[in-house]
Amino acid sequence: MIGLAKKKGIRRLRCTEPLNVIPIKDRYGNVYKSFKGDSNWGMEIFEYPKGIQSGKWEGVVISRFEANQPDFKKGCTKRPHPAARLVMRLQINDCVEIEEYGERKIIRLQIVNQQGQLIFTSHFDANVDARSRDKDDPFNYIRKSASSLKLLNPRKVHVSPAGRVSYERR
Repeated sequence: MIGLAKKKGIRRLRCTEPLNVIPIKDRYGNVYKSFKGDSNWGMEIFEYPKGIQSGKWEGVVISRFEANQPDFKKGCTKRPHPAARLVMRLQINDCVEIEEYGERKIIRLQIVNQQGQLIFTSHFDANVDARSRDKDDPFNYIRKSASSLKLLNPRKVHVSPAGRVSYERR
């Protein structure tokens, strides 16, 4: 590739990435800047009331842009149904205690993707991005949706730097 560039007389090359941006307008309606809206703030998990998909959990992904709007209210703005109950709110690096195969374990939220999938790792794993790319490492992410998380009897927890676990009030 470098040899071809020398032959053609190309000294510099700039790569660009096409972006879908959110336009920000002033009070007159003129766009004065744009915001790259591809990062997620977290997910709010709601439980439907009896009668309407009784007891089903639904996760609502909230982008960082939406979460920073002045009219955004946690637990209210993106509620899927007026009677839905907020079960838990998860953001990156939050820890959840689950019960899997008869044992309790603590997992940490690594990624919230736009499709509504929660991607967890064990709370004591480190360097997970490099480990997931390494084909020789047996490491795997734990992928869950809000409805599959319900089956694991989750509980949001806080793990202190000293390793003490405290539970969030329900």
